[in-house]
Amino acid sequence: MIPLVKKPIDFSFPSGHTAAAFSAACVFVRNLPKKFGIPLIVLAAVIAVSRLYVGVHYPSDVLVGLISGIVLSYAAEFCVNKCWDRWGKADAEKIS
Repeated sequence: MIPLVKKPIDFSFPSGHTAAAFSAACVFVRNLPKKFGIPLIVLAAVIAVSRLYVGVHYPSDVLVGLISGIVLSYAAEFCVNKCWDRWGKADAEKIS
């Protein structure tokens, strides 16, 4: 059998690709119409499965990447909303 990619030489826990894909997709799902958000979740799932398929991650790596991506999406959205509440509205009022 010919491997699709070189065997990794370092640790792979958690899957960064999966975390990034689900983090972005979850933010979009919560802020865009469903017709745009749902395909992004499907794409994130395909990215997660691809990490398993090419053999660069164990299922636990992908699962923790998925969970951390979802948690990070909420954390990022919370931080952005807090910053907007504090600075964004004040700047918008100065412009008007």
